[in-house]
Amino acid sequence: MKKGKGDLRSFVSFLVLCSLGSCIPYRPLPLDSAEEFQNVQARSWSKKVVIDRCNHSQDYYFPIAEKICLQNGLALDEANSLALFYSPEILKARSELNIRAAILLEAGAPNNPEVFLGPRISTRDAGLIFPGGILFEILFSNWRISQRAAAIWERERDLWLLLDKEIEILASIQKKFLQIEADRKREKIARKQVFRSKEIMLWVNSHYSSGEMDLLSFQISLRGLEDAKVELMNSILLRKKSERDLLKIVGLLPDSKIKILFGHLPLLDLNVEGLEISQILMHPALKAIEVEYLAAEQNLRVEIAKQLPALKLGPDFEYDRGDFSLGIGLEFDLPIFTQNKTPIAVAEEKRRRIRINYDEKLLDFSEKLANLKDEFQLLNEREKELRPTLADSKFLDGIFFDSFQSNKEGVLQALAASNSIGNTLLEEVDLERRIGQAKIDLLLISASLLPSECVTYVKEQGQ
Repeated sequence: MKKGKGDLRSFVSFLVLCSLGSCIPYRPLPLDSAEEFQNVQARSWSKKVVIDRCNHSQDYYFPIAEKICLQNGLALDEANSLALFYSPEILKARSELNIRAAILLEAGAPNNPEVFLGPRISTRDAGLIFPGGILFEILFSNWRISQRAAAIWERERDLWLLLDKEIEILASIQKKFLQIEADRKREKIARKQVFRSKEIMLWVNSHYSSGEMDLLSFQISLRGLEDAKVELMNSILLRKKSERDLLKIVGLLPDSKIKILFGHLPLLDLNVEGLEISQILMHPALKAIEVEYLAAEQNLRVEIAKQLPALKLGPDFEYDRGDFSLGIGLEFDLPIFTQNKTPIAVAEEKRRRIRINYDEKLLDFSEKLANLKDEFQLLNEREKELRPTLADSKFLDGIFFDSFQSNKEGVLQALAASNSIGNTLLEEVDLERRIGQAKIDLLLISASLLPSECVTYVKEQGQ
């Protein structure tokens, strides 16, 4: 009898150790606001990073810096590296992928065996009886395989979404460099406009003091100077905002000490002529929906397979004061009241909705591609039309002061000419920016950048 009780205790202890031995302990990770702020500040320090890419042959279009040193300024390749390492949008996409990988760890795994231990009191002599057993799930269908297949497809979807986000962020960095360059040119033009307006005002003031011009001419020239100063202020604000936007994209705090370094933007070298609408079918966002549909197919298979009853089978035993009895335990569900019809209907509707989402995204991308083609074409045509006017404005800018000083009655004409010069130069800058950004948007929407961006791993190397 003692031996039997000892065997029973050993068996129970073995089951407890098996169930608790692989438990993951809790690891606290508090969020300290001061520490987080210091960590974000430290991102601007010099460091080395290692970035694995699936296609090194096309790194030309998205250059990556292996060493980041912001003391001299932020260049394009450094911005790309920082974005891959710190961009909140990319980090969130990677987090979603990590969550999907965690789900995949046990996706499709069978349920844990169920152990039953239930001591009872005998009605004959009030002695203890120890029945017990262990039940294992027996599968009549392959729905566990379908469940794991669905998890694999969902992870594939998140891979495409990560790829889409990386391409989008890296391309937006070059668009932001274009914007900052245009804002700086706009600021330079605004400063020249202030200089011209100030010269006009001083010239008018000298003639007004001598009685050669009236008060109205002086007020008009003064108002022109004030308007030019307001335009300069707005240009400075736009430039600073664009620079801060770039720092935010790459995950840095808005530090005015970081200088934005301009250089060649490789995406502008690509040709966008002859883009076909069928190219959008390779867009990562559409590919993500395609694999999401495959996951929905597998989820529907899972719900259909669950109509069959779940069977559990295993050995059981009973210990009765030194006597053991062995047997077989059987447990299953009778599908009398429910046959899993609701989950099947929900899974079918989810699959249909994904198809609707695909068609919606396809129409959206088709419309954007057509609009961008028209915009790119019209902007280039306007740029050609502007060339003669631009040449005249630049010539007039060179002889401006000699021209207006020879006409004492032409204050309004001088201000109008000054504004005309400034507006023409501003239009040239704006056209350059819009043409460049439209080209990048065309490359994005047509999936022309897809083969080159497969960055999925970034690791900090050290100082």
